[in-house]
Amino acid sequence: MQEVKNGPFRVTSKTGFFSKDRVNVWKNGRPFYQYEKNGRINFNLPPGNYFTYTNLWELDKPVEYEFKRTRKREKHHFDAPNQVIVVFRHNPNKASIFLNEGIVILDLRFKEMPEEVLTYILYHEIGHYFYSTEHFCDEYAQERMLREGYNKSQILKASALSLGPENDRNRKCIHNVIKSKMK
Repeated sequence: MQEVKNGPFRVTSKTGFFSKDRVNVWKNGRPFYQYEKNGRINFNLPPGNYFTYTNLWELDKPVEYEFKRTRKREKHHFDAPNQVIVVFRHNPNKASIFLNEGIVILDLRFKEMPEEVLTYILYHEIGHYFYSTEHFCDEYAQERMLREGYNKSQILKASALSLGPENDRNRKCIHNVIKSKMK
């Protein structure tokens, strides 16, 4: 078990960590994952360069979650491309994807949002390659973020900031994420 002391560190693939009582991890000069509770906190980080203000210990393997899917693929004539182009410009729909071109247009208001919000919106839009139902695209984004190393609190924050805390789809996100249990 390797200890990561206060300071910069790099994660090359989804990695599990634990901390005692508090997590304070930053990325690109912004808070990335902050969490407090009494006792041990197990969590993941996706690949990237980070800075920690708390001591962390690397786990032998990432934390895995069991995500309860309710969706079934609705579109069978599309496969998601390996890469999409993201463009920021005025968009009254918040976000739009052009499936044939592989282009996602995000409204300018999202340009300064935290990484987890942009990731959530992007994965939601990519979900449209497989699903027509907005809720299914949300669920796709939630499951993919968990699988890639984001934490439940980050997904909940991303949903609330992108959809609005009182939105019915955000309530479904809360339900989905709370039901997801560590394996």
